[in-house]
Amino acid sequence: MAEVQAQISYLNRSDLYLREKPFIASVPFLVADGPNSNIDETKHEVSIHDVRGSEKNFTLPVYGFQYIQHEFVAKPEKSVDGPAHPFIGEVVRLLKDLLKPKEVVVYDCNVRRIGNLDFFQPATSVHIDHSARNAQFRFQEALEPYKDLKFGRWQAYTVWCPLDHPVTDWPLAVCDSRTVDAEEDLESVDTVLPHRVNEIYHLRRNPKHQWYYLSGQRPDEPLIMKIYDSETNESRFCPHASFRDVTGAVGPPRNSIDVRAFVVY
Repeated sequence: MAEVQAQISYLNRSDLYLREKPFIASVPFLVADGPNSNIDETKHEVSIHDVRGSEKNFTLPVYGFQYIQHEFVAKPEKSVDGPAHPFIGEVVRLLKDLLKPKEVVVYDCNVRRIGNLDFFQPATSVHIDHSARNAQFRFQEALEPYKDLKFGRWQAYTVWCPLDHPVTDWPLAVCDSRTVDAEEDLESVDTVLPHRVNEIYHLRRNPKHQWYYLSGQRPDEPLIMKIYDSETNESRFCPHASFRDVTGAVGPPRNSIDVRAFVVY
């Protein structure tokens, strides 16, 4: 399996976090000249294995991520303005076909256009989209309209894919969940937004982490990543980060979309 060497950012083990919780704020604080983040991290060079040609070997229950074949039709140009957008309906049908759940509830969607600061940019810090506590809170919030729905197991997923051309400049690397020590590697981090505070996980460096990506990932090759699983008998999350790929010819800037959804059984 081919591999590339690239840099991704890991959270440092800092005495600061014995006194205050790590945070990143996208809104100004009332305290004059207060910092918008106390994140202390370092770039580390890691080996990232290319799964091209071996995609079918990587499955959600084992690794926490899976590449599939699917061509979206109603891809948004700027943003998804609500659950009625036809792209959301496509994501729901995709997850229902793949996972066979009782219900799929999409609750978040971001479009990223690299280099255009009106859009989200690549996340180079190794992270998981929700902490366990935050996943449970967002689940209760998202399922409020479904009070009569009876279910047992539930999961949270992110569907990530390029929008209009293969990714060459900022691919997404994913980590084999089995190589993560949840007790030692995960640190809860607050992301402060104008309308809410989300708690996610950042990861500390662990040389056991095994990293993968799909070279030249196309719009018809969406990546499914697990964020949370209420059961513990298989993978429960997928750490990930974007990295700058300097090994080949760089094409147009990455345009991608990530959609988060709860799945109930």
